[in-house]
Amino acid sequence: LLAFLMPRAAAANATEVTLGGPMIAAGATGTQTGTYTFSQAGTYKVRACADKPLNVVLESNDNNNCGVWQTLTVSDAPLCAATHYGCNPGTSGSNNYNNGTYTWTCTTAAGTIPCSEVYNPTATLTVSPSRVVTGGSAKLTWTSTGATSCSITKDGASWQSGLPATNTTGLSTGALTTQTQFTLTCTAADNVTKSAPSSVIVNVVPILTPY
Repeated sequence: LLAFLMPRAAAANATEVTLGGPMIAAGATGTQTGTYTFSQAGTYKVRACADKPLNVVLESNDNNNCGVWQTLTVSDAPLCAATHYGCNPGTSGSNNYNNGTYTWTCTTAAGTIPCSEVYNPTATLTVSPSRVVTGGSAKLTWTSTGATSCSITKDGASWQSGLPATNTTGLSTGALTTQTQFTLTCTAADNVTKSAPSSVIVNVVPILTPY
């Protein structure tokens, strides 16, 4: 087994971890493995012991089955950044986007760890004005994040496609004669729609002709 000693703790209070693997015969060599999760970073002592804790091997001295204490330094696990392309601490690499999830690796002094982030594009559609007279038109503008292209439907039917991810200059609705709903849907880089549609309604006011 392996015995881990907390800082400033007595040997009698060591944490013992039983290793797994085939039994190693006396005078032979072999490999034993085990895992242990430390609650915090710090400097610990570790030593390997044989025939513990059961002491099944008959010996003239059971008190010499452990090696000397060795120093073990435990560091905090490296953390992934909150957003893709970032890595803290260290550098980022192998950034990939697939079906709404970014995955990348975070390389640190403690090693390389995998990171991932679910990322859904957002879209916002606005119209000005929101009320026009019969035959009048309005302008649609929109913004989005995490998208490469957008499309707009008109009362649920296909109307405009292959639009840029952002349009601040405005797209004309054309002449309107009835109340009309426009819905913007933006698409992420892998051509999988990942944003909830954003809709606006243009109300049409009839022109009153005096008698």
